[in-house]
Amino acid sequence: MANFVRRLRRESRIMIFAQSLGAIISGFLAWSGFLILLDLYDAFSPIQETEVSSWIFGAVTVSLFCFLALFIRAWISRPGSVQLARQVESANPELRDLLNSAVEIEEKRKKPGLM
Repeated sequence: MANFVRRLRRESRIMIFAQSLGAIISGFLAWSGFLILLDLYDAFSPIQETEVSSWIFGAVTVSLFCFLALFIRAWISRPGSVQLARQVESANPELRDLLNSAVEIEEKRKKPGLM
């Protein structure tokens, strides 16, 4: 009975990994985008050599902030077993609420009773 719960958790981990990878890619794209904007700014208004390090550090800080914000958002919005079961059931209507019921029964079995 726990086989499908294990599979749902594996799919949840894959989803978290994909969202984390998207955050890393977005961070690198932000870094390259800020370098391009910095180069364009330097073309029209030359930057002094003493100020270059602060501009580069600012671009690194902003791109790192983009990565961290997206990574934290992906980690917070990770789906639980019940939510993932609902998504699977909405994609496969022939299940007729069976998967969601099975996940709820499995989670209730894990919680200790009062007695």
